[in-house]
Amino acid sequence: MSRLPDFVAPRTDGTLARYRWKAISGVLYAVDQERSEDVLAKHPGVPPPTRVAHRFWSVVPALVLIGGLVALVWLPWYTPVIGFFLAYGLLRAMKAVAANWVADLSERDPGFLAQMLQLAVIREKSAFQPANERPWPP
Repeated sequence: MSRLPDFVAPRTDGTLARYRWKAISGVLYAVDQERSEDVLAKHPGVPPPTRVAHRFWSVVPALVLIGGLVALVWLPWYTPVIGFFLAYGLLRAMKAVAANWVADLSERDPGFLAQMLQLAVIREKSAFQPANERPWPP
C-alpha cells in the first residue's frame, strides 16, 4: 500500500484538524495530529521514555528560534529567517511523529486504542466517508 497523504477534516466538534492515515491491526484509522501531542503529554498510558522524548523535542523549536535571534548579533540578518523555517519544520514533524507514536501504542495495547477512539484522537475511516460517495482512500 502506498503512503496516503495527510488531510484536513472537521472534528466531531466542528473545528478543523490535520489527520494522518495509519493502519492499526489491519484496519485503517485517521489519527488527529494535535490531539496526539496532548495525549503524549498527559495520558498515563504513555511510557515515560516516550513522554520525555516528546517533551525534549517540543522545546527544541523554541530554542532554535531564540538561538537565531541571539545569533543575529554576530551573523547576517537572514539567520533568524533560517531559524524560523527550521522551527516550523520541526513543529510539523513533531505533530506527525506524535500521531505515529499514538498509532503504535494503540496497536500494542487494545485498551489504549479503545480510549483513543472514545476521546476521538483516533477515528475510523468510515467517519470521513459519506454514504453516497465512492470509498476513499482506495
